[in-house]
Amino acid sequence: MGRLRKHLAAALVLTVSLSSAVTAEAATSGEIKSVGDWCLANELGTSKIVSKKCDSADKGQHWEHVDYDTYRKTGMWRLVAAPEWCLANVLGTEKIETKRCSQGDRGQQWYGLSERTWSLLYLLHADEWCLANNLGTTKILNKRCNYIDSSQHWQKYNGDMISLAV
Repeated sequence: MGRLRKHLAAALVLTVSLSSAVTAEAATSGEIKSVGDWCLANELGTSKIVSKKCDSADKGQHWEHVDYDTYRKTGMWRLVAAPEWCLANVLGTEKIETKRCSQGDRGQQWYGLSERTWSLLYLLHADEWCLANNLGTTKILNKRCNYIDSSQHWQKYNGDMISLAV
């Protein structure tokens, strides 16, 4: 009976600590409550990619999927306001930026994203790597894909915006 109490006490401590960790993460996550709260954004005139509060008036938050292959669901994401600039990863690094669009740049080929539900946004030629946000910050980076990691959940929003879907 004493062993059972120890196990139950240990389970209770673990449950309390996990729920505290989840609450702390939610408090520092920039208060993401739903799709359309935080969007992928480019600071126009720079190569910088960040997450910002979704704002349809912000021209750096509007993206167009081009060179789309409907069979493989792959293509490049370019800025609507600056269509020569595409979302890119510097392969072999976690760095995400915009670069001049080039079909030959393997760091600009992406797979995934849906309007109906969240999905991971993979690099086509390095499909173990996904677009991610450091929750609680504006930083966008590439991380090893993990379905459980909510900072990697993205969804199309408002037609041409890419929103975190935590």
